[in-house]
Amino acid sequence: MALDAECARMYEKARQAGQKTLRANAARHVNGYVPVLDDLVDTGGVLAIQRLGQREIPLRRVAGTSHVSRAHAFSADFMPLQPPNTEFANKWIRLCSAQMEEGLRDPIQVYEYMWRYYVTEGNKRVSLLKYMDAFSYQAEISRLIPEWDDCNADTERYFAFLEYAKHGLFSAIELSAPDKYIQLYHLEQRLLESAPPMTDFDKLLMRFEAACAAASCPVLPGDALLEHLRLYGLPLKMTIEELTARVVAMRPQLMLLNAPAEPKIIMAVQTAPKLAQLLSRPRNTHIVFAHDARASISRWRAAHEHGRRVLEEALGGKITTAVIPDLDAANAVRQLNEGAADAGLLFVTTPTFREQVLRFSLDHAECLTLTCARMQDHHKLDTYFGRYHEAMYLCGVAAGLSTRSRCVAYISSQPTCRRCTADINAFALGVRAVSDARILFITKDVEAHVLASCRTAMQKGRAQGADVVFTPVLDAFDLSGVPPHAFSALFTMDENGPARYIASPGWNWDKYYIKIVNSYLNGSLHALRGAGRENGVISFWWGMDEDIIGFDMADNQLDPSAAHLMRYLQDGLRTSRFLPFLGPVADADGRLMIAEQQNPRPLDVMQMDWLTAGIEEM
Repeated sequence: MALDAECARMYEKARQAGQKTLRANAARHVNGYVPVLDDLVDTGGVLAIQRLGQREIPLRRVAGTSHVSRAHAFSADFMPLQPPNTEFANKWIRLCSAQMEEGLRDPIQVYEYMWRYYVTEGNKRVSLLKYMDAFSYQAEISRLIPEWDDCNADTERYFAFLEYAKHGLFSAIELSAPDKYIQLYHLEQRLLESAPPMTDFDKLLMRFEAACAAASCPVLPGDALLEHLRLYGLPLKMTIEELTARVVAMRPQLMLLNAPAEPKIIMAVQTAPKLAQLLSRPRNTHIVFAHDARASISRWRAAHEHGRRVLEEALGGKITTAVIPDLDAANAVRQLNEGAADAGLLFVTTPTFREQVLRFSLDHAECLTLTCARMQDHHKLDTYFGRYHEAMYLCGVAAGLSTRSRCVAYISSQPTCRRCTADINAFALGVRAVSDARILFITKDVEAHVLASCRTAMQKGRAQGADVVFTPVLDAFDLSGVPPHAFSALFTMDENGPARYIASPGWNWDKYYIKIVNSYLNGSLHALRGAGRENGVISFWWGMDEDIIGFDMADNQLDPSAAHLMRYLQDGLRTSRFLPFLGPVADADGRLMIAEQQNPRPLDVMQMDWLTAGIEEM
């Protein structure tokens, strides 16, 4: 009797909660009663019914009832609405007693429709279990497959899910876009090797969904799980509490996926407001540099390491620095955790390990992590790079002034992900400013750090008549005059390859690191990060005006008037009086991409994915 009385009190509390939901929805002019499947789809809109058998389902996904007769028996959140002296209330109370004494055992029966469940048998059990905040329950499931609708993006997503479900691990996962199911399937195949046999992936998904709910996840739980798999792998042994903390840590990246915001591009050194400096907390002055282990970029690594040493000498006792010298893909996360967990500022001098660095930065939010890379707005990674295209424009002008055959070659690895597109375009515009020379863009079979491929590319250019070449600098060239830290350079070319050094763009990493660390110490970086942490990436994109990008030219390569023009243009870039992409600029198909007397936004230059007119791809 005491148990029945307790269950009666629970019923009344549940009923009051349902009435509250009903009133709140009415105030918002929203249906306050439990959704009915028949209102969402009629028989003519169902292509097929598929019996899925029995399995445990998350009660969070039970969205409504299949019976219109139950439409006014429950509120929208499945709380009971009938008066306490009704047969309905008595049955609910008896179920409550059974659950308290020995637990409910009989499975409910549901239709699955578009990732949600609608109850055909067991509405009161669902109501009781939801009131008790139960996690999941056994259900006999029949899937309603909707007819294809060209005007409904949800059906396209759902049919992508059905195709995935034939072989995928998660039998009820919802993702926000059809292509994400392909990404998920390929990720699963790679991660399956680490999963123990007989893993219950549906229970894993239910745990993850519960964690997403507890963490107020800003995206679909399926999207969050996909990102987790990409960054961390399968969360096989994590509790809901641990998963909740993980989802909270991932929030900056998930926010970016949900509502991409325009990146904040920092074009010049910032000074923190006086008040911000006064209120700023003491900085962790331990600064770590992480370098790529690959031998093919040893020149790049050496340039950054030189910058670190100059930084340490310049700032004396204000900072300490350390180096992770050999990041590799298999161990990057462990290396970063071991080498930079105590850092206040981390510079990753390579763009190679985006997922691993993103994982570190999410797990160590107290450390400012900056990656040396062209901005990637789909990763919550703050980046630092330079307006390299400014120096490339000068190289193009020098090439146009130097060629006698009116044909120049530009050798590069195949551009990917907008890589270097602005650079070749700026080079071409520089050539065109002073010459009508042909511009050969040679990328086929080119590996920038492989001598043989660069020599083959130069032979192609030479066969087309090129007598000037812009190419990666390789030690085997053994030419005098080339700056020791140049990565690419402009040469005259003869039948044997590069013959005489003309000019090269360059990086002043020592100056970059001194300026950015000073900004970190005075609070400028924290002020910027606070403004953009949840809304988008921050990209430091300094150029010749900050003396970050350099330009070197050999003496006596040009006649006095041409040399004077080069100095004038270089001074214009340093003072920002001149910008390389001043319109009009058309693409290879003749479409006007930059209007006359207009300059593109910095983001448009960063994301440039078209080639300007006059470039011949080879």
